[in-house]
Amino acid sequence: MNNNMDTKKKKKFNIIDILIVAAILFAVLFAAYFFYSKKNNHNASKDAFPIKYTLTLDIVHKDYHGSVKVGDAFIDSVRSYKIGKVTKVEYGPSTFTALNQETGDLEIYDYPDHEEVKITVKAKANLIDYQYNIGGYDISVGTKVSFQTSGFQGTGFCTDIQETQSSAEKSKFKLK
Repeated sequence: MNNNMDTKKKKKFNIIDILIVAAILFAVLFAAYFFYSKKNNHNASKDAFPIKYTLTLDIVHKDYHGSVKVGDAFIDSVRSYKIGKVTKVEYGPSTFTALNQETGDLEIYDYPDHEEVKITVKAKANLIDYQYNIGGYDISVGTKVSFQTSGFQGTGFCTDIQETQSSAEKSKFKLK
């Protein structure tokens, strides 16, 4: 009679079964997300319009002066997306604010042997969910961008974005 009980014993749903089902569900959702996002970015590129954006690097050693050149390809160094072409490079003093111990006032001081670099980049972008999307790379003012060019690699913040198309070109784009 014991043999009969063992063969009729029902298998219960346990924690291992739940983890297996959850892993399969996660994999399916993950695949669907990437399929949808690639499809969405591909279709969106048809309506891309020109923008220019500026990245500011606050503290760059003067030894790197001239390393970023107009015409350089601008590439995201995390995912290797091409995110534009350099159109302008500006250099200025790199400063910081500190307390003057003698007067008790906040004063602005220059970092010795360093400079601030502003890099302007042109690209084609789409406006998706209130962010500009450059071939799959989302950017807005305040975005931290790790990038590389042919002669420099660095990290800066996007401080300005402007749409550069004419008003006649803008009229053909409609909000959906």
